[in-house]
Amino acid sequence: MKKYCLLLLMTIVSCVSIYSQDKPTANSPIYIAFLWHMHQPIYWPYESVVATHNINRYPYSVFDIFNSRLVPYTSWQKNAIEKGIAAGLPNFGAQVSFSGSLIENLNNLEARRNFPA
Repeated sequence: MKKYCLLLLMTIVSCVSIYSQDKPTANSPIYIAFLWHMHQPIYWPYESVVATHNINRYPYSVFDIFNSRLVPYTSWQKNAIEKGIAAGLPNFGAQVSFSGSLIENLNNLEARRNFPA
């Protein structure tokens, strides 16, 4: 037990000494980053989103889900990045990820011409 207490105490002392050496200066930059993760599920196993919609598996329109998210899927990211650049934020960044199921759904909708490319 004494070994573990000593090890814990040494770890805490090490962390405190490391932390105290890395004090920020008055002019430290502020980094801003946005991360958007876009996801939509496969709504019914082994069916495209178009087939699921056409069969009326749900009491709502699956197409409306995608159409109501047109702006997040197409322009939010671009607009946010442009605003950061225009505001003169040199340490500004963004990352966007689209899930595989979302890409598959969007490709199926585009092929049906229900969603703009």
